[in-house]
Amino acid sequence: MDEITPIMPQHRRSSCLGWYPFDQLLRKPEIATAKDALRTAHDMFGDTFVDALAAMHPDEWRLLVFSSPVRWALLCDPAFDPRSELAKLVETGSCDVPREWFPEAPLAIASGLIERILDDDVDAYRAVWLVVSFVQSLKSDAATLRSVEWWRPQWWRPQM
Repeated sequence: MDEITPIMPQHRRSSCLGWYPFDQLLRKPEIATAKDALRTAHDMFGDTFVDALAAMHPDEWRLLVFSSPVRWALLCDPAFDPRSELAKLVETGSCDVPREWFPEAPLAIASGLIERILDDDVDAYRAVWLVVSFVQSLKSDAATLRSVEWWRPQWWRPQM
């Protein structure tokens, strides 16, 4: 009987965290900005960005973008797990945003995300980290960030 060879992803596991080698990709010399990091990672690991879209509710994305600055370069460390950092950011950020910007209390939104985030796929949250980092680097006004779905590639890809 012939042995069946499993179909493997094009990238091998680079660390104990996640499947894709974000750290190796983002340490390349041509990656100098959040825009470079996001474009390159999206081109290489596109399915992870699809997972990221599914991982979070629109209000969770919006809450996160108004939290403390997210620095893309932290993903150059193979041991960096953005899930715990994102959980801290939404927890502290939920206290700083105006209640009227969200249909429910920001703290309730943060609690829902924190309950899920630590058990979810680390690569999806690496993608979340890169998208938020890039959008924060654009310095868009709060009204724009509240009114458009900036986490979708259809919005941020043309900004590049």
